[in-house]
Amino acid sequence: MSTGDFMIFKYKNHSKFTTRIFDPTACEKEEAFWAKPKNGAANDNRQAFNVKPKNVAVDSYKEEDYDVVEVVPEDQAAQFTLKRKRAQRSPSDERLDNPRRTGSTGESYTAPLKSQRRPVSQEELNRAIDRSEAFRSANPFTTLVMRDSYCYHHFQLNLPFGFARQHLPRTNTKMTLWDPNGRSWPVAYLYYRRRAGMRSGWNRFSYENNLERGDVCIFELIRPDEMRVHIYRVVEKITPLIRFNPRLRC
Repeated sequence: MSTGDFMIFKYKNHSKFTTRIFDPTACEKEEAFWAKPKNGAANDNRQAFNVKPKNVAVDSYKEEDYDVVEVVPEDQAAQFTLKRKRAQRSPSDERLDNPRRTGSTGESYTAPLKSQRRPVSQEELNRAIDRSEAFRSANPFTTLVMRDSYCYHHFQLNLPFGFARQHLPRTNTKMTLWDPNGRSWPVAYLYYRRRAGMRSGWNRFSYENNLERGDVCIFELIRPDEMRVHIYRVVEKITPLIRFNPRLRC
C-alpha cells in the first residue's frame, strides 16, 4: 500500500475480514486485484466493476465479492507476509500486479491523464468511425469508441456484453492484447452478471498507444484469450498525453 490508498473492511467471522484496497483515484489497486486469499484459491470472485466514483450508481457490495484475510498476531505478520509473497508471486504476476509500474516517461500508469491534442471537429470524429467500418475479418470482432473513462482516468474498458457472452470466457481471467506494432499486453478480463470488460493492464495499453477520446478501436479475437487491437485515430499525429494531479487547481 502507498500513501493516500484506502481500504474497506467488513467483519466476516472468527477474526476474519473481507477487504478491498483502492488508490487515491477511487480505483481498485491492481496489486490487490491479483492477490489471492490465504487458502490459495484463485481470486475469481473479485468484481472490479463495483469500484466506481461516489457519484456513479453501482450494485451494492455482497459478501461473496470480497476476499477473506485472516488476522494474525503482530509478531507473526512479517513472516506470514514473506511466505505469502514467495509462494504466490510468479514472473507473469510480477508484470501485472504492480500498480506503480511506470511508462517511458517514468510516471505512474494509474495517474489521470490530460490530452494535449488540438481541438477536433465532429466531422473528424465521424471520419474515424467511417474508416473503422471498412474493417473486415473472418474472426469475431467488436468496435469501441474511446471515452474519457477508457483513456484519461479510471481506465476501465467496458466491452459489449452480447459480444462477450458469445465469444469470450464467462469468467474472470487474463487475456493478451496485441497492438498495431505487434507488442503484447497482458490485461485482466472481467465477466460479471451482465457486464464484461478489461481492467488491470488496460491502462498501460491505452497510455503506451496514446489512445484519445473519439479514437476507434476494433478488438479482433484471434485466439480464445488473445485479441488484436486495430486503432483508427481521430488525429493521426500523436501528441503525448501528460499526467496531472486532479487535486491541484493550478
